[in-house]
Amino acid sequence: MSQNLDLFDTSNFETTHPLYTTKNHRVLGKFKSETGSLAPLEFVSLRAKMYSLFVPDNPKESKIRAKGIKTSYVKKAHREQFLTVLKTLKPTPSAFRSFQSTNHVLRTVEINKTCLNAFDDKRYILKDGVGTLAYGHFMILRSG
Repeated sequence: MSQNLDLFDTSNFETTHPLYTTKNHRVLGKFKSETGSLAPLEFVSLRAKMYSLFVPDNPKESKIRAKGIKTSYVKKAHREQFLTVLKTLKPTPSAFRSFQSTNHVLRTVEINKTCLNAFDDKRYILKDGVGTLAYGHFMILRSG
């Protein structure tokens, strides 16, 4: 990383870190670490914009993101759930209550959704169950 420091925004690192610099602070197109100078121990990505990032040194830096899922459910989710879904390939269902307006008539509805799901319809999953390739990749025919 130190060889390509001009590609990174390291302004969120600790000021005592050797790679800390404010040179690329908020510059568009520069990579920025989500956890600062702390290295994550575990990253589980089930699909695009649905992941768990675990930082054991600072639990406040650990993140769970799930786009399209209510925040109340995401707050209850744990990294172990992401691992279980990845290993068993069984999705986790949930039910939300929400307000819905149809022709200016308000009503309360219950929505059943599949929350954590390891099936990614935009990627080809390899035989090991973890590696993926983009559809149309030349290695798909070779990997069978």
